[in-house]
Amino acid sequence: MQQIKEFIENHAITFTRFGLTLAAALFLIGSIGTVYAFCDKGERVLNYDESASKIDYRVNLLPNNSYAESYIQGSVNRSYPTSLINTIDLDYNYTINFDQPVVGDLTYQLVAVSNASKVEGSVRSEVWTSKPAEIADKYTLHIDGQSADISATTKLTYENYVAQLRVLEADARGVALQGSLNVALVISGQLKPKNFAKATDFGTRLDFTIPIASNSSVEAKTAVKNNSLATMREIPDHMDFRHVAIAFFSILVVLLSGAVLVAYIYADRYRNHKFPYEENVRKLLSAYDGIIVSIKKAPAFRGVAIADVDDFDQLLDVYNSIHLPINHYKVRDTSYFVIVDNSRAWRYSVNKKDFKPSEKTN
Repeated sequence: MQQIKEFIENHAITFTRFGLTLAAALFLIGSIGTVYAFCDKGERVLNYDESASKIDYRVNLLPNNSYAESYIQGSVNRSYPTSLINTIDLDYNYTINFDQPVVGDLTYQLVAVSNASKVEGSVRSEVWTSKPAEIADKYTLHIDGQSADISATTKLTYENYVAQLRVLEADARGVALQGSLNVALVISGQLKPKNFAKATDFGTRLDFTIPIASNSSVEAKTAVKNNSLATMREIPDHMDFRHVAIAFFSILVVLLSGAVLVAYIYADRYRNHKFPYEENVRKLLSAYDGIIVSIKKAPAFRGVAIADVDDFDQLLDVYNSIHLPINHYKVRDTSYFVIVDNSRAWRYSVNKKDFKPSEKTN
């Protein structure tokens, strides 16, 4: 313990400088973190790619003398009279890839919407749009990763939609109408990207569209539409848990740096006011280590006359006369140096208060 204490005493200035440097560094780090926590409202981005999604479809034809095949595959780029359409098989294959892990649930189902329009010259005006009709059950898919795949199939009976158009034409007093049918795979839900503070609404769809006509003069041509590259964004309007944590620890670091600064300022003052006492004792022990013996407790002074000397030189004069060792021991804040010779003792004391005039008692 004495060696540790001496080491601290000898390197007090170094420790003080190190403490001040550490306090400054902690304060800087804490200040930056606090400013970031309270000021960061930057946009967070999730990029995703749906370009691999596709719709495979097959138009099944009624018996006829015009086409040798009984169906036309969707990949074949060709037109055909609407009067020959029997049913349509749709096979949706949706694929999405994210640029970071996401967690959440997506619901999906097939929804059909049909409409009818009146065409006069180059002017086309919509006269009717159906309510979205759910043509398949709704399902839920849980996502925990960077990709997801959804599949859905259905079969449409084309004549049902043609019959609906004929009813509308009858209400329009025989005016020919042009219609279309849109069948979409509608996907929605909430996803929590890794770098987002909370779950965010997500929605997309795969669309299939085919014309509807009540006569055979209209050539049917299908259209498939889906998204490619897209982005979800989050602009925080409040501090989330991550920001609260950063703010808390940043403020803690600032307080800690302040505590370190105060501690080392106190240590510096302690060195100026306390260490002279310790330094004085250390120098005496070091300069006269050949004649001073450190003992744990005071010698037995029963029957011994003690003479207190004013300075250490007087104690040295006694030593030079009788050549007895100088015993050193400590009681609380006072160090004693004493020579004991039978019934006599000479004692020199060093007290901490000797170096703090303001604390002396009269």
